[in-house]
Amino acid sequence: MRIRAGGRHLFPRLYSQWLMLDPERPGWLRDAPGCGVVSHATALRVYGIGDRPGLGVEFTLPAGPARPRSSHPGIVLHSGEVAADEWTTRSDLFVTTPARTLRDLTYSGRFDLAELGRVAHAFLRTHLANETELARGLEVTARTSPYSGETAGSLESILRAADEDSVDFPAHPPG
Repeated sequence: MRIRAGGRHLFPRLYSQWLMLDPERPGWLRDAPGCGVVSHATALRVYGIGDRPGLGVEFTLPAGPARPRSSHPGIVLHSGEVAADEWTTRSDLFVTTPARTLRDLTYSGRFDLAELGRVAHAFLRTHLANETELARGLEVTARTSPYSGETAGSLESILRAADEDSVDFPAHPPG
């Protein structure tokens, strides 16, 4: 994929998959978060955190009749509202913030507590988020997480699980 002025997109395949969500509308005319926000494990890749494969390319879109239905293999659409303070722009893509990404991963149940802790440590180590932001993002998750008890959404518990496992998640610049 070529970008204006001969530049190349940092994530050309991801960008083209995002464009496929609404092929009739050019990317520059889209507004977040309704057009789809990169989320879950795909957001980790955009942030340069970890190397664990996801289910495919993951986007979160609001539920509703205008929501695209992906028939493209490898694209996973999650339904959910993404508040204005839960997304950002990174590499010309709309991406969930680190706090929202950690919350989504916690709620998905696909990562164990040690993996979630390594993700949180990587966000903190790379200064992409601070403890207050991550803890606030997990407050909602505590009520609905697949984990029970105190570990449901406690940043302390998640970080402690990673400390006990003592293997860092790779954090590297995206690209």
